Amino acid sequence: MKSPVKMQVAAVALVLAVGLVGCAASSDSDEPTPDSTATSTADSETSNDVIEVDPDASGATDAGIDLDNPPEAIAAVEVPIQADLYDRNVESSLLEVVKMRHVEDALVITFRVTITGEGAGVEPLRLWDALGGQFSPALIDYKNLVRYDDVHDLSTSTEIRALAGQPLYAVATFAYPEDADEVDVIVNPDLPAIAAVPVP
Repeated sequence: MKSPVKMQVAAVALVLAVGLVGCAASSDSDEPTPDSTATSTADSETSNDVIEVDPDASGATDAGIDLDNPPEAIAAVEVPIQADLYDRNVESSLLEVVKMRHVEDALVITFRVTITGEGAGVEPLRLWDALGGQFSPALIDYKNLVRYDDVHDLSTSTEIRALAGQPLYAVATFAYPEDADEVDVIVNPDLPAIAAVPVP
């Protein structure tokens, strides 16, 4: 028969052994697995690669656009541009009218221009590039056969710029087309117009 002292010693040893096993298991579970570490690193790198739109350089600030709550398009057209533009492999621009305001005797139009294609993220492109080398806005009233050119000094500079895939915002001001219900809007005579845009 074992003595009470030996039984107590054995019991204490058993408790300590169980405690050590538990600590080892807990320590193992706290260490990140290789997969979770790789995933965390990849997520961090992905988030660091996201480049936000510069509201000043892209024209958003001057156009009064909140980039966190951009306006919906009133009308739009996809326009082709030089396919090998600076070897960027860009293909076209999405040209949208996002605001039309009747201000006294003027019609003020805000455009959003977004270059598409595989050149996204290389380096900023100008509005000039996005519209095929020209920004000459005009309104065509086909009903009354009247053309309205923009007031050049009140229009956005073609030097605003953003990465391909990011929006550029440009503003153009015209004499208000009093007798027109709708107009075609052009930004470059060599590119398709945004047709039949309602006049506010």
